[in-house]
Amino acid sequence: MALLGEEAVFVAGRSHGAVSAQPKSRSGSETRRLKAKFQMRMTEEQRAALEESARRQGFKDAKELVMFRLQPDLVGADLAQVS
Repeated sequence: MALLGEEAVFVAGRSHGAVSAQPKSRSGSETRRLKAKFQMRMTEEQRAALEESARRQGFKDAKELVMFRLQPDLVGADLAQVS
């Protein structure tokens, strides 16, 4: 999450974790397919509330919740992807 003043920028599909010393278990094909980014500006409090809500509902993070909620729109366009 990049900070801009008092706002947080949510970048769907972007990892901000530490680099692991272990090799990846998958190839980079998913990375090559998922190039488009969608950004949304929100306050730190809104981001924290979204993350908390996602976890309460059984999602691993806010991105997973957002993608789940968008599935009906993506299915209509034959673009849904199960992650």
